[in-house]
Amino acid sequence: MMLNIVIISRTIFPANAPRAHRATSLATQLSKLGHSVKLIALLGEHDYNDYEHTSKVKVCNLGVSKFGN
Repeated sequence: MMLNIVIISRTIFPANAPRAHRATSLATQLSKLGHSVKLIALLGEHDYNDYEHTSKVKVCNLGVSKFGN
């Protein structure tokens, strides 16, 4: 059974934080299992076209935090 999954995270890879790596890894593995995955995060200026193409994960950019870190 294919599921539609939405993962919301503050950051994803290439940010150097454990939760960023965990969210990216989770999205990739769920996509490999055949689920439709959408990853929503505060991404800034990084280009995720290659990641979207190789992992089949749809990445949605919420821009940069207006409240700082």
